[in-house]
Amino acid sequence: MDLLSPLGALHPDEDIQDWLVTKPKAIAFLHNQALSFTLIDIAEDPAPQEFVAAIEALIALPLEARQVVQPYLFQSYQHMLDELEEFELEEWDLEIEDPSEIWDFIEFNKIYVSRRTYGDKAVYVSVEANCEWEPEHGLQLVYRAGSTLVRVSEQDGSLTNADAFFLEENEDCILYHID
Repeated sequence: MDLLSPLGALHPDEDIQDWLVTKPKAIAFLHNQALSFTLIDIAEDPAPQEFVAAIEALIALPLEARQVVQPYLFQSYQHMLDELEEFELEEWDLEIEDPSEIWDFIEFNKIYVSRRTYGDKAVYVSVEANCEWEPEHGLQLVYRAGSTLVRVSEQDGSLTNADAFFLEENEDCILYHID
C-alpha cells in the first residue's frame, strides 16, 4: 500500500516541481473551507506517513479549536495598532473590539506541510492567510503534527519561535512578538 494514498491524487506544485500538492480538502477548523496542502520535500522524507497523519490531524481539528488561536490573533492585531501609534503612521480605520470578530478579517489561502530540519525534526503544518491588519506580511498559524498550535506570526517561513528568533529549544513558546 502506498503510504500517501490517504491523501488522494497528488500533483507537482506549479512553482517547485519537487513539492507535491493535494486536491482541496475541507477543514472543519476553517469553517469547512477547502484548501490544498503543499507537501515540501516529502519524496526524500524517511517517514512520509507522518505528513499524512499531520494533515489528517489538522483536518480533524474541530471548529472549537479556534478558541486556542483567537487570543494570539487578537494580540497580532493589537500589536499592529501599537506599531502605528508608536511610529505615528497613517490613521487606521480597522477597529476590532471583540476578539471573536477577528476571524472576519482573515482569509486563509495556503497550507504547507514540512519537516523541521533541526530541533525535534517533527512534521509541521503552516496555515497561511491574508489579514486586513497586516496586508504586507500576512499571517501564519503553525501546528506541530497538525494538532498542537506552536506559532502565530506573520508569514516568515519559520516553523517555531525558536527558529525565528534563534532561541534554545527549551525557550520556545507561542509568542506573537518578542520585545
